[in-house]
Amino acid sequence: MKSTSSALTPRKIAEFCKGRFTTIFTEGEVRLLHSCLVDLLERAEYPPYRGSGLDLQSLSAMLEIDVDRLLAHRAHLQPIFDAVAREVSNVSLRLVHAERRPTRPVTGGPTTDPTGVRAASTEKVRKKPGVRPRAIVEFPEPLDTTWNDPATFGEALQLHARRHGETIYHLYNAVVRPEDGVNRSTLISWGRGKKVPRAAISLEILGRIERRYRLPAGYFHVWYSGSSTRRF
Repeated sequence: MKSTSSALTPRKIAEFCKGRFTTIFTEGEVRLLHSCLVDLLERAEYPPYRGSGLDLQSLSAMLEIDVDRLLAHRAHLQPIFDAVAREVSNVSLRLVHAERRPTRPVTGGPTTDPTGVRAASTEKVRKKPGVRPRAIVEFPEPLDTTWNDPATFGEALQLHARRHGETIYHLYNAVVRPEDGVNRSTLISWGRGKKVPRAAISLEILGRIERRYRLPAGYFHVWYSGSSTRRF
């Protein structure tokens, strides 16, 4: 089992991306890869694998990066995604060991029970091991305040996610609630241009994205409504 000092952290991921990815991927691609790796680590979720290797088709869908680009640099991608997988496994082991440990009472000071007998407190203290989950910011600050609108809805969704330093993966965590019953694959399909929002809940989620990125209400609707002009 790894020691705490050798555990993978978001800072180590950032250093790896800066040292290994900046010369082979674009700035936007590096940002997407970094966000994806950190998201996986913070959720203690395994990367997509096919056998012992990365499932580049699934990774391409997650990141909206062309699969051929990922395939060309598989040798650079595999080590850091393997490191995330190992750390996720170690987090699971630490949780199991923590659950098996006997609970130790807190003896910060004696207390008096209703009978007047002084006794030590038996309050349980348990610290969850692993990486603290990435905070969901209600209104993330844009990395760029100007942009040119693209041709399709999927491209527009990707543009504004990247403009705020997010992946569709992280955007899903920020705007979709458990009771919505919407899968992560739905937003990924929107970003890849395979689907557009139609159902009432999908349109509600789209409105949440517009509010999150502080875009005008109905901003995305024009791309799939058949209208050729912007309405703001």
